[in-house]
Amino acid sequence: MLSLQQALALYLQVDRARHTNLNYQRCLSPFVTDIGPGRNITLVTYADLLDYTARLHSTVQQSSFKQYVTIIKGFFNWCVSTRLLEHSPAAQLTARKPPRYREDERAMPEEVFAEALRRAWPKPRDYAVLSFFQGTACRAGGIASLRLPNLNIANMRAWIENKGGDFYWVYFGEMTAAALDRYLDVRPEVQHDHVFVSHRHPDVPLSASRYSDIVARYTDMRYRAHSIRHMITQRWDEQGVPLTELRDKLNHVSASTTNAYLRRGDARVQQLSRALDQPSDAPRRAKIIILDTG
Repeated sequence: MLSLQQALALYLQVDRARHTNLNYQRCLSPFVTDIGPGRNITLVTYADLLDYTARLHSTVQQSSFKQYVTIIKGFFNWCVSTRLLEHSPAAQLTARKPPRYREDERAMPEEVFAEALRRAWPKPRDYAVLSFFQGTACRAGGIASLRLPNLNIANMRAWIENKGGDFYWVYFGEMTAAALDRYLDVRPEVQHDHVFVSHRHPDVPLSASRYSDIVARYTDMRYRAHSIRHMITQRWDEQGVPLTELRDKLNHVSASTTNAYLRRGDARVQQLSRALDQPSDAPRRAKIIILDTG
């Protein structure tokens, strides 16, 4: 019969985005090691999974824990769909939802981001991550794909992966370049060439969700990485940057997608309403004048 390690090896051969498979490997390899690589996959029980996840829960954040559980469940569902198993031992495995992030404001307020940068300064990696998000307005998946050969600090640009799997250039300024330089001076030597390195598992690239966890940590769990993308979009919009240039900055296919980022909050709507609804010299009730065109 197939061992747990052999089943994982098959699972990682499925054609997916590279960073997705790396994330699956990062989450599932410790699980397989703990349960036993040579363990017959049909002998893995719900009790085994419950015992493992209970121990895991005390070592990772709630958002990461839910991701681990979801990936374990997905792995066993795949085993059932490919007939390696008749039933999934993870079918009843659950994880509570992580703390909710603020949804009333999709864009992180500028003052919150400034405070996050201040708090992250003593940690070069985290400060560089926040700076890269601000400088490029990229997604978490984009920064997760960033590799050393694709980072050009001198020309202040980087080649990263888009949500659809293609790659594109992102550009940043001197602040981000300085933050990256500072981090690379202390970056540990590891087996991969991804720019940012995990403190806990240095030889495994950081997943996209871990980058959001970094942002959440410095905003007291109120905002995630994507809120910085919205913040930069609104900042540029307020500075009068045309919609087409905003679209290019965000690498959107359609300007209508970019336009959805430009929703103003109630305070902004109130400000505009007051500015546009000024009293005029016209009487409250103007007479209607009918022109004789005959």
